[in-house]
Amino acid sequence: MAAAGDPTTRLLAGVVADDLSGAVATATLLAQAGLRTRVGLTAAGTDPLSDVLVRSTQSRHLSPVEAAAAVASATQSLARNGARHLAKRIDSTLRGNLGAELAAALAAWCADRPDRGARVLLTPAWPDAGRTVRDGTLFMDGRPFARVGDTVRSQSALTTVTLPLRAVRSGDVRDLADRLDALAGAAQVVVADAEQGDDLGALAEAVDVVEGRDGAGLYVLADTGPLVQARLALARRRTVQAPVLVAAGTAAATTATQLDELEATVGSKSLPLDPALLLAGDEGYAAAQAATLRTLLAAAAAGAAVVVRSHARGAPPLALSSDDEARLVAGVAGVVSLALAAVPVLGIVASGGETAAALCRQMGVHTLVPVDAPLPLTGHVRTRGGPSDLDLVTKGGMVGDRRTLVRLVHHLTVCPFRVRREALP
Repeated sequence: MAAAGDPTTRLLAGVVADDLSGAVATATLLAQAGLRTRVGLTAAGTDPLSDVLVRSTQSRHLSPVEAAAAVASATQSLARNGARHLAKRIDSTLRGNLGAELAAALAAWCADRPDRGARVLLTPAWPDAGRTVRDGTLFMDGRPFARVGDTVRSQSALTTVTLPLRAVRSGDVRDLADRLDALAGAAQVVVADAEQGDDLGALAEAVDVVEGRDGAGLYVLADTGPLVQARLALARRRTVQAPVLVAAGTAAATTATQLDELEATVGSKSLPLDPALLLAGDEGYAAAQAATLRTLLAAAAAGAAVVVRSHARGAPPLALSSDDEARLVAGVAGVVSLALAAVPVLGIVASGGETAAALCRQMGVHTLVPVDAPLPLTGHVRTRGGPSDLDLVTKGGMVGDRRTLVRLVHHLTVCPFRVRREALP
């Protein structure tokens, strides 16, 4: 059995919800962020390939004592399965046994970590669903609803402190991390203000800084879903030590300018291909270039960009027929597909719609699942089929300004979240 927080296990995090609808809602958000998520309905409902395991205790309407026992048991089970992070899914209107369940989760989580304690970062904010928090007060569609800290203290012996909005919006993630750390030393529960999605993103980044410095699992995140989604997306990026691959099968001037900017700004590595040899269908050349690409990918730092381009930098575009253009793009996709069969990547940015389509054909992708729109006229999807599911960002060859590829690579390394407005349980 895995030790609690064992970094060699795959399970990134466990989530404890007090009812099944909340468990499914949070699991769906995490899946949208690219995390392999499962909702376990029984103790046997585990999956060795999961990033996140969500459990429902069905404890919202139990007595505080019964609810605490159920949450403690679920937390201990997740810790024994090697979860490195713990989240507590709460009701967006603070229904149920909020204080009792937070106290039980915190105690059970700390029991498996005798060398150091943990604290709760709590916010019921879901701005896109009309839930915001200011000065420690939960607002529902702009109207004050409840004092969050008062609700916690009325149901438990936990101490609380508020992280004000001005601190959340300080603009310096390390300053915010230090402020969060200081408050966590003064109380067991930090109630965080948040009125916008960017506020939740800042909180997630601050926790990432603290835990990256002091160790995973220091904070039990308690929210309705979007904060946990943002935090675990960042945590997963830390565990995937792989670069971003940028494939350009177009010689459009816009793309060429963007590639030049990417190489200069991000310090990416570039593999320019010979269009004449690709058009000739030289299989030996394609295999050799795929081997070179594998070497570049394997040596690249996590989050760095490795570029495969159909033309060398500064080379004039060839005058090609539409058939030859399709063959050239297929050649680029073939090199990429051969390389990816052996080396993982954080994701792919494809410049040119034909490039994206050719990559999908070469890799055996049969379905694309929309995730986000990082920039106008771009799309972030998850692939289904082929050797593995991948994050793929697409843009047209003539879309964007000179820094568009830089921004899209950054998008895949940080994976910003967007939460759709929907009814909450």
